[in-house]
Amino acid sequence: MYTCRPLTLLAAIILTGLTIFVNPAAVYANPKHTAEPEPPWAEREPGSEDLLPPNIRTVSPSTEWIFHKTPDNQHPDENEQQLIWLMNRARSNPTAEGIWLATLYDQYISYSPGCAGAGLDADLCYVAAAVDYWRVDREQLKSEFASYDTKPPAAFDVRLYRAAKSHSDYLIDIDGQGHSGQFDRIDDEGFEFIRARGNVFSYSLSAAYGHAGFNIDWGNDGGDGTGMQPSRGHRLAIMSIDGDYTNVGIAAVSETTRGKSVGPLVITGNYCRANAGMSDHYNRFLVGTVWSDRDNDRLYDPGEGIGNVTVMPDQGSYYALTSDSGGYALPIITAGRYDVTFSGGSLSENVIKTVMVGDDSVLLDLVDGSSSASSLGEHSGSNDSNHNDGDGGSGGCFISGTATHIPIPSSFKFTIFITVLSALVGLASIRPKSSAI
Repeated sequence: MYTCRPLTLLAAIILTGLTIFVNPAAVYANPKHTAEPEPPWAEREPGSEDLLPPNIRTVSPSTEWIFHKTPDNQHPDENEQQLIWLMNRARSNPTAEGIWLATLYDQYISYSPGCAGAGLDADLCYVAAAVDYWRVDREQLKSEFASYDTKPPAAFDVRLYRAAKSHSDYLIDIDGQGHSGQFDRIDDEGFEFIRARGNVFSYSLSAAYGHAGFNIDWGNDGGDGTGMQPSRGHRLAIMSIDGDYTNVGIAAVSETTRGKSVGPLVITGNYCRANAGMSDHYNRFLVGTVWSDRDNDRLYDPGEGIGNVTVMPDQGSYYALTSDSGGYALPIITAGRYDVTFSGGSLSENVIKTVMVGDDSVLLDLVDGSSSASSLGEHSGSNDSNHNDGDGGSGGCFISGTATHIPIPSSFKFTIFITVLSALVGLASIRPKSSAI
């Protein structure tokens, strides 16, 4: 008989290594992790009237709005842009969002706990695992989302991003999560708000996982049996339920240092309504993402954004250039009809879309090369809906999958390599042992 079967051992080692490399989230996955409970909020009296600037319409905007991205065009990065895209899609159709979040369990729980078979959808498999662990009441989840009104999208603001990035760095330093100093960091960056909310999740596996953690709000339910945090405080910010959160700064900081408990993404979100009486502070925007749906899943995935696209309204004060991840935002000073031209970057051709802007921000995506992008033509936003049906990230979009990169720590890669190499070398010394019959 044999005490060790070399081929069996070799197969086990190879399968283990492949599982980790194909599905690196397995290294970090822990469904016990939740977003920090009881996220804070703050409300202030505006220093001056919270009014839009004077209604002045100009032809051919000549001023670039630069507060929707960092100067190097790197942020929002692909993970941060996916978080923004998912948030604005959810606001535009809360009922569909609730159905999507609830049915992830049915789609992916069969792959749990290892989630290796889920492939590129592994992060959604881990969402299903968290829903299972906390025993989330999925019917209650759908019911709650169906009761929410649609809300306008939020525009990325670089000042709120810098504050969020500073807070995520702080969470990495303390190797934990919490809200201490979160709003002070917003003040330090010079953003004047009249209402704000803050979210943090130091243990997110990916952007999509972090979004689900916030919007499902899984965690200790206080005994009510829902499997969701009682205040639903993270969801209040994402869905703009208890305030008109028109501006957002989200930082998703990668942390894969060996020995750290946080990571692989440490997410901080700042959600605010600006004091529009202050310079360079607005609450009404044209917001969207320019992207190419390479895998045809109708979901913005990291790596699909198109950068350096000029977004030019036919009138108004501002135009914008998309970040490398495809996101843009520009203030709309006066309500009305706008013909918006998308040009440059890697777009196959210039595209003109027409949008009606009322009192609130409007979501206007461009999906390059897709049938939805070429056939929609005119979009309209109203005070009731504040979204544009049919386009990527807009109302009516139902998501069925995602492909998200999850980083592997270099130190862990080295450990795997040494372990596999040592095992293979050890095989040479294994000899079959006979026993008396």
